[in-house]
Amino acid sequence: MSEYKITREYIQSWLYTYQSGEKIFETYYRERGKLIQMKDLYDNEKEDLSMPIKDSKVYIYTDLKCMNANFQNLRESRKFYEEDYFSPFWDVSLHRHPRFYPEYLHDHSFFEICYVLSGECLHSVEFEEKTEKYCLKSGDLLILPPGLRHKVRMDTDSVAVNILIRRSTFEETFMYSIPLDSLLYQYFAEAIYADNAQECLVFHTKDDEEIPRLFYDMAFEYCNMKESASRIVNLLLSVFLAKILDNHFESIEILGKIYDIQDKIPAVLQYMNQNYAHMTMDDVAGYFHFSTSYLRKVFKESTGQTLIFALQQIRISRAKELLEKTNISVQKISYLVGYEDQTYFIRLFKKDTGLTPAKYRKEKKRQS
Repeated sequence: MSEYKITREYIQSWLYTYQSGEKIFETYYRERGKLIQMKDLYDNEKEDLSMPIKDSKVYIYTDLKCMNANFQNLRESRKFYEEDYFSPFWDVSLHRHPRFYPEYLHDHSFFEICYVLSGECLHSVEFEEKTEKYCLKSGDLLILPPGLRHKVRMDTDSVAVNILIRRSTFEETFMYSIPLDSLLYQYFAEAIYADNAQECLVFHTKDDEEIPRLFYDMAFEYCNMKESASRIVNLLLSVFLAKILDNHFESIEILGKIYDIQDKIPAVLQYMNQNYAHMTMDDVAGYFHFSTSYLRKVFKESTGQTLIFALQQIRISRAKELLEKTNISVQKISYLVGYEDQTYFIRLFKKDTGLTPAKYRKEKKRQS
């Protein structure tokens, strides 16, 4: 094997540098205001299409191993099967997404993580109930399950990579590194065994420098193809996933089966009624394995109320009950329903009822 070593700097340069095919596609887009269509790319029958589609220089190399002279390129086709995208005995394949490439609906038999290193790209995901469009920004990751139809549009000077993971070996290779009680474990477990998975996950890592560093570490081992490279890449991907989960759990968004969490809204309300006194929004979200931001979003869409307002209503309702049926002091009631700041509790109570807790108790006793 050649001693030629591909550096992290070279990998970064390769990802950011336009290939000849991308330049042709960009020219087409700039001149005509639209991306070339896939049918035109493969069936060059239009006379007005003055592009050398049959010319080898239009071919775009996406597999990062193409940087290595020892790599024999796999057949890259429109059939998205494992044998087309993975080297023998490898569980992971790293690809760059070409700029200005035709967008077209497709699915594949493996997991795909789209990671935007710079700029943005638009994903359209075709769920059973609807098609969702989602714009990924720099630092965002989208995890797609096998079999879910989608298309990608990248008509800007952006850089995105696709981390492909074999479905057939995912459980034995990666599941051990994901916490059993995590949303990510639940997602992958369902996607492995489901015939038609209908969810994908989005993480927002923003300016977290550790995530791109881990990616380039993974790409370095992947491209240099040393004897133990496949095992090292697997380990680095496990760390990559673990860091995303640990550092960016609160940023998770779930696209697709929004009705799954909507079905849990009654259980969420029950949990809040039972644990209202000293719980936080993070406690509720963690109990149901959702990020706080996502639970807030879906709760508002389902009930018309914010989570915090719903919790306040539960606490005020319990406070009313204690004021009417007991002689416990207002200060103690404030603490019992979850407010250590009595002044804040009194202000909330008056805003809801028009009376202070003391006047509310007095009025109820007068009426009885």
